[in-house]
Amino acid sequence: KFKSLHGIIRELRSKIQYWKGYHGLKSVNALWFENTKTQTAEALSESKEYMSYLEKESLKKQDPVNLADTLYQSQRKNMLLNALSATKSNVNNLEQLQLRIEKFNPQTDSSGIKTIVEDAIPLTLQTKLEKSRIYSFELLSHLEDRSVKPKSMKIIKSKEHYITLINDITEVNNQLAGMNTTLTPDFLDNARHHR
Repeated sequence: KFKSLHGIIRELRSKIQYWKGYHGLKSVNALWFENTKTQTAEALSESKEYMSYLEKESLKKQDPVNLADTLYQSQRKNMLLNALSATKSNVNNLEQLQLRIEKFNPQTDSSGIKTIVEDAIPLTLQTKLEKSRIYSFELLSHLEDRSVKPKSMKIIKSKEHYITLINDITEVNNQLAGMNTTLTPDFLDNARHHR
């Protein structure tokens, strides 16, 4: 679970860094238009795949074993449905953007490139953000569950260590919950450094 969260956050950071390169330019050129075309296609593919995963996961029937498990299942279902709604919307927006890109001619309208690139940035980040939120929730729930089970002390010897991990993941969880992909890549990158 740590690796999954770390991996998707690293992907999100990498994508933010990528778009920061665009914001550092004085003028937008045809190369950024082509880059945006590629990024949009990749994000659409990832979003469709994730939407399919979320649809399957949200339909699964769970048999809770206790009250804590019931609460977890309920929270997880809500997280999945929220992520599914956001991802469906993102797929729709990416498809519309892709149609605009296909009809667009950068040779005759170089000033329009800027609008297309800036419209693409939040859409290419959204699904990675949704994945990060789900992974963070799963990891936090896992740690909280393990921290109250005596057998877990064989895995991590001290309760203090669990508390530290839970606090760290809670902070990550809160930052992800408050993150908005419509913010500039510079702002998003600065926000991650203030953890």
